[in-house]
Amino acid sequence: MNQKQLQRLKVIENAVEGKLTVVEAAVLLGISPRQVKRYKARFDPQAHEWVLHGNDGREAPNRYPDAVVEQIAALATGKYKGFNDSHLWEKLTKIEKLTVSRETVRCILRSRGIRSPQKRRPRKYRTRRERKAQFGMMALADASRHDWLEQRGPALTLMGFMDDATSQVLAVRFQLGPEDTAGYLTTLRAMVEMHGIPCSLYRDQHGTFQRNDPTGRLRSNSLDARRRRIWAASWKSWASRRSPP
Repeated sequence: MNQKQLQRLKVIENAVEGKLTVVEAAVLLGISPRQVKRYKARFDPQAHEWVLHGNDGREAPNRYPDAVVEQIAALATGKYKGFNDSHLWEKLTKIEKLTVSRETVRCILRSRGIRSPQKRRPRKYRTRRERKAQFGMMALADASRHDWLEQRGPALTLMGFMDDATSQVLAVRFQLGPEDTAGYLTTLRAMVEMHGIPCSLYRDQHGTFQRNDPTGRLRSNSLDARRRRIWAASWKSWASRRSPP
């Protein structure tokens, strides 16, 4: 008998002798008072078999044959060695044509001491960035594509800049279509004209700010490169006349 069955034997014995009430015995064993009465009716001071469950020592009727269990264990350590539980179960059901559940495969492998090779990924620890010390040190750029007109018009994209230190909205505008470089530059100009040039800009990893060409660099004689140089020179000349915040 295990520890639980020994405890049941002692508690029911005390209940039969009147040392415990039916309710007290039920609380100690974690069962119903009706079940305690059944144990008292089966109590035999000369034997202990009444404590054991009727199915103790019997094999489960839906137990898989030993040949199937040995086949699964052999496949897990041979043909499909290195597969995790889910992948192994898929191979057993689709290729080996074995009608078993994933939980059954897991139980068989654990009973044979076969662990799943799948490794747990380490948790990613992220720390929050501290806000800047004062207004104007960093501007945050973001956009939101949404049905702002509530189906009374086309979908619009809200684009804007916000100060990192104070959460003050520096500039914001709606535009048709998704966010793009032209929209950000227009909003950026409005922000600079109202508040001056911020010390830095912070943006997300949206494709608007990323290069899409395969090589990652523009050819010096390409049309886009010339346009960007002209725009950069014009912007630098205009921005130099603005005072910082």
